[in-house]
Amino acid sequence: MDHLACFVPGMLALGAHVGAVDNNKAAHYMQVAINVTYTCHMMYNSTPTGLSPEYVNFMHGNALVPGVKTYLQRPEVLESFFILYRLTGDVQYKEWGWEIFQALEKHCRVCGLLRGVFFGGCCGGLLRGGVVEGVAGVSRLCVGSACS
Repeated sequence: MDHLACFVPGMLALGAHVGAVDNNKAAHYMQVAINVTYTCHMMYNSTPTGLSPEYVNFMHGNALVPGVKTYLQRPEVLESFFILYRLTGDVQYKEWGWEIFQALEKHCRVCGLLRGVFFGGCCGGLLRGGVVEGVAGVSRLCVGSACS
């Protein structure tokens, strides 16, 4: 499953909530949204860093195996957590979002910014010409003692 698919639960939940489908389908779509959101959470929860790879493969016994060893700070899962929390009031979605935030702080913080992660050592945010690039849509000058 690709990390980009983690936007689908939010889309389904919003569609069910605003009446885009009739009541029978709305309940089904909401349950699918909850189930897919759980799978997205497990993409994060199943790694030592608490950060999701770009995609996972499903193996025997529902094990999630990283397909690649990179984390690119994609927001889709957090959007779905937010939407499902607001629509259901279930605090588990807030807790899951907080876990990801803590993992970001622990594994991605560089020079006061966040960067992507290559599981096993290297980072994805590149320093070029004094600017950190590819950092959750934010670029900021980071040179000399400002980085310490």
